[in-house]
Amino acid sequence: MSALLRRVHETDGYPTVWPSDVGRWLVSDSAYEAWVADLNGSVVGHVSLSRPGSRAATRVWVAATQRPIERLAAVTRLFAAPEARGTGVGRRLLQHAVDAAHRRDLWPVLDVRQDGSPGGSRLYEAAGWRVVGSAPLRLATEVVLPFDYWIGPPPPN
Repeated sequence: MSALLRRVHETDGYPTVWPSDVGRWLVSDSAYEAWVADLNGSVVGHVSLSRPGSRAATRVWVAATQRPIERLAAVTRLFAAPEARGTGVGRRLLQHAVDAAHRRDLWPVLDVRQDGSPGGSRLYEAAGWRVVGSAPLRLATEVVLPFDYWIGPPPPN
């Protein structure tokens, strides 16, 4: 998994700051669940569903959904191998995380670094997500970047 994430990092700059412990970064202590995508016997993608952290995005998400933070689930660590792009892997991973959030009666949310690449935004928009705010986010001591905050489709009830 580390090699796959390294290829994504070198191709897309994601994650922006390389984690000191890749395994812990992929599935943090706040994770509900995580999944990988397999294509022809090779892992080609990953997504995690987590409790949202306490940061600026929280206020934006709570205001946009009118739900307390405990009723939200963050879709995180979503990436696909460069060689698997265009196969629908990212779309299927995203939908899997949304379905898992809905089974828990949680509203899915996510944050996306503003990097000028429209690929992620097109994926989220096509899946019914919308931007509800933007703000800088501190990723490391010297790294503060602008992020967009998105909400996904609400739970069915």
